Amino acid sequence: KNEERVRAVVEAAEALEGLQRRAEAMYVLEHQRFMMDPEDPDSPPSFHPAFSLALAKLLFKDDRGNDALLEAGKVIGSLTEEGNDDARKRAADAYYLCGWIAIHMDDHTAA
Repeated sequence: KNEERVRAVVEAAEALEGLQRRAEAMYVLEHQRFMMDPEDPDSPPSFHPAFSLALAKLLFKDDRGNDALLEAGKVIGSLTEEGNDDARKRAADAYYLCGWIAIHMDDHTAA
């Protein structure tokens, strides 16, 4: 259930970006990063790195490198909590994005 919701939110943000509505796409992702468990509404919201990865990509496109690095770092940091293949792929994508951000910020050593 949660994965379907994650996919739907990320796809909606991608659609908004495609319609030249990046600010709205980023708003959606920022406000969906923490998900409530519908089957246990009393549990605290949990962070979902897919939202942060999508947000980091949009922040990078919006020339907000420092903010993009922060979001990408959250994705990489989440790898310690989740060790599955999806988490590793997201972390690899985030690490790759960090390299591009560093290059665009003229920090070739960090890249």
